[in-house]
Order: sequence, then structure tokens, then C-alpha cells
Amino acid sequence: MTYHQKIFKNMPFPCLLFERREGDFVIKEPNTQFCKITNSNEEELKGKLIEEVFPQNSFSLGLNELVESFKIAFTSQEPHKIDVLRYDLYDKQNDSYQEKYWEIENIPLLDENFESEYILNVVKDITFEVLESERCDVLQYNLDTKTENHEEFIERITDGLFSLDLEGNFVSLNKGFIDIAEIPESELLKMNFLPFCGQDHREIIVKKFNVAIGGKNQKFEANFISGKGRNMVLEISLVPLKNDGRITGLYGIAKDISRLKESENALLQSERKFKALVQQGSDLIGILDLEGKYKFVSETSYPVLGFTQEELIGKTAFDFIHPGDKERVINQFSELELKKQIEIQPFRFKSAKGEWRWIETKATNLANDPSVDGIVTNSRDVTEHINSQKAIKESEERYRSFFENSIDAVMVTIPDGSILAANPSACKMFQRTEEELCLLGRSAVTDPMDPRLAEALKLRRETGTASMELTFVRKDGSKFPGEITSSIFKDANGNPRSSLILRDVTERKLTENNLLKLNKELKNYTKELFAANEGLEQFSYIVSHNLRAPIANIIGVADLLEKSNQPEEIRKQLLKEIFNNIGRLDNVMQDLNETLKLNAELSKKRESVNLESLTQNIIASNQNLIDKENVSIITDFGAIDKVYTVKSYLYNAFFNLISNSIKYRKPEVSPVIEIKTERLDDQVIIHFKDNGLGIDLEKKRDQIFGFYKRFHNHVEGRGLGLFMVKSQLVMLGGQIKVKSSLGHGTEFTIYLQYNN
Repeated sequence: MTYHQKIFKNMPFPCLLFERREGDFVIKEPNTQFCKITNSNEEELKGKLIEEVFPQNSFSLGLNELVESFKIAFTSQEPHKIDVLRYDLYDKQNDSYQEKYWEIENIPLLDENFESEYILNVVKDITFEVLESERCDVLQYNLDTKTENHEEFIERITDGLFSLDLEGNFVSLNKGFIDIAEIPESELLKMNFLPFCGQDHREIIVKKFNVAIGGKNQKFEANFISGKGRNMVLEISLVPLKNDGRITGLYGIAKDISRLKESENALLQSERKFKALVQQGSDLIGILDLEGKYKFVSETSYPVLGFTQEELIGKTAFDFIHPGDKERVINQFSELELKKQIEIQPFRFKSAKGEWRWIETKATNLANDPSVDGIVTNSRDVTEHINSQKAIKESEERYRSFFENSIDAVMVTIPDGSILAANPSACKMFQRTEEELCLLGRSAVTDPMDPRLAEALKLRRETGTASMELTFVRKDGSKFPGEITSSIFKDANGNPRSSLILRDVTERKLTENNLLKLNKELKNYTKELFAANEGLEQFSYIVSHNLRAPIANIIGVADLLEKSNQPEEIRKQLLKEIFNNIGRLDNVMQDLNETLKLNAELSKKRESVNLESLTQNIIASNQNLIDKENVSIITDFGAIDKVYTVKSYLYNAFFNLISNSIKYRKPEVSPVIEIKTERLDDQVIIHFKDNGLGIDLEKKRDQIFGFYKRFHNHVEGRGLGLFMVKSQLVMLGGQIKVKSSLGHGTEFTIYLQYNN
């Protein structure tokens, strides 16, 4: 079994791998979770069509939709998702079908020629959510059809039910809503719903209220705050209450879905962490032949035992085992002739420093697997655990009531890092039993990469107590911030001990980070707004002056022409001057018209623009000039090859930057233009770099994107291009920056929001 097959087999969510045979999609391989949830085994699934192993009943109508999704993903080479699909499972033991709803995503896997080879079918059982949604729909239907009996209905329903007048004041409510609000009924009936709205969702809640008052049913999720300050997520349904055809108020259903949301987020985090853990194991992995010689050793051999891989490969593992444990280990190892897997209890193994380290090992016989051809060992250094087992665990009875009932994690430890006891909150927080925490010690729950850990230990050692924020680690590998208070004390026998009280502050940190991010974005938007306004003011000022000059010249020359005594030659010169000024005036009017088009163009529909195709179109339109000047244009759109935007704006930016690189080339040097994309967080970045004349930014930086600004006068131009480029990019929510120096070329960088 290959490394990737092992990952597929042990994925925490159900998966099937399909391959296409003669136009049909057959199961190539299921993973362990899929077999588990469908109560089937691997062999009865392989090579079968989906309808062969999972027959449909009269309610399962999703087979054709599932097969069509396979075809779409296989043909388009893009993932295809089915949000809800009913496909009931047949229960062989009871000869009946189990009602099942699934969320399905079909992901094409490409071969080395980038052709679709397999379909990875990932399924999620959403039966509970669908049935719960149907239950809520029934509740809402009953609310709509039985309004005249609403008072009795409100008291009987388990969810929070309420009614509001047109101002949003509470008129009636049931016990379920009182429990959610955590305020007595008498006080609620004097209140408006607004004080319960979460600050971040207040605007959307008010908007939903107004739509419902307008006559449309509303259903939404939002953050609310109870009377006791408890943050919660509620699913709200609002239905207009009518009397003689006139809306007089609203009926509402409030369902607390906070735990459901927490569960969904926890599951998502768990899946992400699992994928990371597969690639970042800390145990010592080895492959031995049947004689016990190392054929492969993971890189963790050095941090665990101090040996490099080369120092162990080819050596017999038994030669490093303590004489007192060697015979037992060899006897257990020999059991692999009859067993697939064994666990070898802790034994002593000599490290590179000559120290005896306690190691526990799980060995699996994969000698018959051609991809492994040996015994796979997963070993862990448990020296600290073995040593800690020798310590005497002390009685903590007088602290037990506080210890057991605290909502914070509380642990009693030895200052060296061993854990003697952990309360239920600590076990829940770290996803471990008390026995596991005591066995593993402090290193299993703290982040060794957190530099504050050493500072906290030093402070506690010097002062006897320490309080600060540190990073902690759960069993699934996920990290979270916690506020910790720890003090050193002595037990009845004078032995040093330490108490540790920990509170998870993840939600608070997330809120703080979100506020910082929003503040940063607001500053950026404000800065761009000022920049755009400044550009428009500059444009208005310059255009007014450039319009005034030719008009004044025309008026002056016209006055001279009115004088009839002018010689014919002078009159011709005056007429020529009038036409020259009319030409200048026309140029200014054309520039004004192009600038005024900016807002009009922005209203055009945004579309997916292929960057390579866009570049080739521009090259084609300038082909004669490019051939004449021996221009090289090198593109690399590997990171991002498409942008969702206003095509005419992006075309104008590309056209101007490419044209400028050709216009302002170095004499006797063939122009080279490099265009490259990259993706950074939620931004698309496009680089334009040339080997041209360059610009003196120390003198001209503030004018580079100005109106009628030019920096080289040996070629024609009006200085409008870069002004238009920046103005259009700002209107798209982007920006442009420049790096340049005289004689060393220029690099323009465009930043756009990523939107796929």
C-alpha cells in the first residue's frame, strides 16, 4: 500500500474512488470510513456500479443525478458538488431501507497527461440536518396556518416563540423564548428586540425585520446576546401577522443553534488538522526486514535517538536493545509470523549518546505488500512517561470540589512538567483523559514553538507565580490561545508542586483579530478614496487650464482677423493659428471624453478574462512594431491565469504598460517585457517588468500617475495613459505601484481582489 493509499484509507470522512470503464463509473476502492457508515466491506464494493451495491427504493431518486455529477466532474476536470441527495441504504439484517440524505462532492483526479483518470467521491451524511430542516419547515407551516391559536401553540412548542408589534416590541412569548433570552417575562414584554441583536449583525437583523413587516416571510441566522451577556447564534423565522388583510405585527420562531455551529466548526478544524498531522508525524517510523535490519528510518530518528538515518539503515535493531529487554522483544517480534500487528511494551533502547531511552513500538507485518516489503514500526520515546510513573501521586482531596466543578482547566503538576491530576474541564479542553494527560505531561499540551513558554517558566521559577497568555495544543493537534495562572507550592511532605489554571480565549482573540483586520481594511479603503479624489481634482484643474489656453488664443486671433486692413499673408497665418488651437482644443476634449468614460465603463458586466488570450490580442495589434523593434514578451500566468473583472479596463492597463515599455526602450537594446502573476491571500498580483530607460522616481514619484505627465520627450505622447490606468484600477478596487531607476528599467505591479 502506497503512502497516498494509506492517507485515502484513513481519511476521517467517507470516500469512494471511481474509475471509468466503457462509459460507466465503477468503484475502484472505498476507504475505511465509507465501509463503516454503509456497513459494507471493501471486497463487495470493488469493481461494482453504485446501483449494484446500493440498490434504490421508491424514495431514492438520486442515482441519475449522481451519475450525471460524475460525468460533469470527469469532463470539466473541475469538482462538482451536490448539496442534497436522497439515497436510502439497504439494511440486510432487517430487510429494510434507512432514510439517508447526503452532501456529495465529486473531485476529478488527473493523470500525468492532465487527463481525468479517477473521480474521488467524498460524501457527508446530512440526514440529521435535512430532517431537522423539515421539522422547522413544519413548525413554520403550523405557525402560518394556526395563528388564531398562537397563544396555546406558543406555550406548547419547545423552541422560542414570540410575537412583535410593528415597532419591534415584544407582545407575547413562550417559556422557550424566555429561557433563551434569560430575562423574566414581565421585563421582556416591556422591551424591544434590538438590545438582543449582536453588534455585528444588527443591521442585517433590522433589514430582515423590515422585509417581514413588508409582507414577506423571513428565515435567517444571526448573532444575539442574552440578558446575561451570553453570546449565541439563533435561527430566526419571521411571519407577518395579518388582521383583515392588514399587517399588524410579526410571529417569530427562535432556535438556539450555537452548539450546532460549534460542532460544525470543530469538525472542519478536525479535518484540516488531520490532513496536516498525516504529513507532520513526530514518532520514529522504520521499516525492518524479517531479520530485524533497518531498511528505512524516518528523519525523526535524530530528534528521538540522536542517530541520523544513515547511522541506522543496515543495522540490526536488536543490537541497540538493553540485554534485560532483548529476549522479550525478539520473542514478541517473532509473533509477526502469525499475527498482522503487535504492540511491544516499553523497552530500553541505547541512544547515540549512550543513554537508555524507554521506547514503545507498534509493529505491522507488510512483508507481502510489494510497496513496503518489510515490517513497519511506529516507535515513541516514553522515557518521561516511565520516569513519571515512578513518582508518587499525592492526595488532593481538600481541593477536589473546586477542582472537579471549575469551568476552567485546572491541573496539579510537578515543576519539571509532569502532570499529577487534571480536572474534567482540562480533559475536555485538551480532548484527553486524565490518564493520558498524566502519562504525557506538559509537553503534550503546550506549544514548544511558543517563545513565551520559556519566559513563563522562568518567571514562575523566580517569583513563584506566573500569569500570561500562551499557545496550547489539543489531542487532534489543533492549537488555541489560553490565559494561564500558575503558582508553585509545597505539599505536606515538602515536595515542590505547582497549580495551573487555564482558560481558553479563542473566541476573544478571534474577535480582536477580526476588529484589527477590519480596521486595517478601512484604513486602506480610506487611503484609496483620498487618492482617487486627489486624482480627480488634479484632472479638473489641468483640464480647465488646457481648455482656457486654446480658447483664449482663438478669441485673440479672431479679433485680429476682424480688422480688414490685415495683409493677405498675415490673414493666412492667423487662420492657420486658429486651426492649430482648434486642434489643441479637440485633443483636450478627447482626453476629457476618455476620462468621463471611466464611470460609464465601470457599469459593464464583469467577466472571466483569460490573461494569456488578452496579452496575445495586444501583441497581435502591435505585431509590426514588435517585429520591427525585436521585442520579446515573456509571460508566466501559472499562478493565476484568469481574472474576474471589467475586460476593457484590464485590456487598457495591459495595452498601455506594454506600449510604454516599447516606446521608452533603450537605444540599440532589444526590449524584453516580462509579465507574471502570483496569488497572495485574497489578492491577484500582476507584474510588468522591462529593461527600458527607467524613471527617476526620487524626482518624479508624485507625478508618475498624474494627468498630462511625461518623463521622456523623444517620442510622441500626451501623458494620459498611466493616469487612465490607475484611475480604472482604483475603480475596480485595485491599485498599481511602480519601481524604477534611470537606466535600469521599470516594474509596474497591479493588485486586484481575487474573485473566482
